[in-house]
Amino acid sequence: MWLRCARVLAGLTMALVLCPSLAQAQKTSGKDEDGPPAVQIGKEKLFPVNTNWVADSLDGKQLWSGADRPSIYVDKQLRLKGYDGCNMFSVTAYPLKAQKIVVGPLAVGTQSCDKTVVAAERSFLNAVRGAKEWDMEGANTLIVKGLGGTVRFERGL
Repeated sequence: MWLRCARVLAGLTMALVLCPSLAQAQKTSGKDEDGPPAVQIGKEKLFPVNTNWVADSLDGKQLWSGADRPSIYVDKQLRLKGYDGCNMFSVTAYPLKAQKIVVGPLAVGTQSCDKTVVAAERSFLNAVRGAKEWDMEGANTLIVKGLGGTVRFERGL
């Protein structure tokens, strides 16, 4: 347990050290703007904030369908809140240089669901927890890659 906390703290410290432009972008963006503003890291792609994303696939497989697909929302404070197909969850995600990302500990609800839903939920949360990098394909597709697999998200409403 202590080792996990130490790793998370080390990752967060590294994020702050490696990404001073993130702190500057947050200081200078004091306005509450509508639309999909983003945090820019140097001259790299913009990390999408204030945007809803709905999971499309995990490692190329459609695990979800209908209204119960997992979804996430990233706010300006880089808090990622979402629905995993069964429970609500939240986590802090810090973008780094070269489209890398550090994800903090997850807080997940405890509602019980059907076994097939729980298996898909576990796979999705492992992918979120193990996220190491992100990318955008156009303006409507977010790709998150890491130890738990690759999740493709499409822009939600």
